[in-house]
Amino acid sequence: MAAGRRKRRGVLRAGTSGWSYPHWRGVLYPAGAKAGEYLRYHARVFSTAEINTSFYRAPGEAAFRRWAEMTPEGYVFSVKAHRSITHEKRLEGVETEWRSFVSAAQALGAKLGPLLLQFPPSFRCRADLLAGFLEAHWRDFGEGLRLAFEFRHASWLGGEAAALLRAHGAALVAGVLGSAELRARWEAELGQMRERIHALRAGLVEKLAAGTLFLGCRRPAEGDAERQVDRRGGRLLGRGAQPPAERDTHSP
Repeated sequence: MAAGRRKRRGVLRAGTSGWSYPHWRGVLYPAGAKAGEYLRYHARVFSTAEINTSFYRAPGEAAFRRWAEMTPEGYVFSVKAHRSITHEKRLEGVETEWRSFVSAAQALGAKLGPLLLQFPPSFRCRADLLAGFLEAHWRDFGEGLRLAFEFRHASWLGGEAAALLRAHGAALVAGVLGSAELRARWEAELGQMRERIHALRAGLVEKLAAGTLFLGCRRPAEGDAERQVDRRGGRLLGRGAQPPAERDTHSP
């Protein structure tokens, strides 16, 4: 490491996939909270959230600016790419859609975190498409934006695709959805990461994009989301899974 260069500290953020859930009233939000107030209350507890409505419909710049204004300094949003990019065209010929999506999301300003591209389980590895997409993105937007790819077919793990992501500084999301083979591959990958990550507290995290780990749970089958995050985070960091104390609440 060059003299005088500071080590980059890792950041572990806990958040939720969205915040517009009426059944959280009386649990996370006050019982009488209105829908337009949910995000403000959410930001009092969490430091990040995934904007997942963007998968179904493309928000305009005004919507992104409003969400940024409703949250405190330091809050970070991840933004899920529209399904036309990931599920319909599957990275092929998506330059126009991607430019429009990213340009609108940039209205979040400093609160813009990873741009998440989540693909269907049937999408097999196409390294050529990934390479072309990454090159076009960096040509249009440079290196300032963080990209996170959630592939749900095991053919994407390792090999040329992983090398492309590393070369472009993009993250590979450790998802829990997909085939049994994919889940088994991820368990093996997390085990290898645990062996290489010995000091998260000192900020020495190699495989986390931009020094940040986004670890999420989606509709837990057993136990609450907080327990699952603790258990998976514990495996990644090489420590025992110590469940949090019981609380009179339920997870989203």
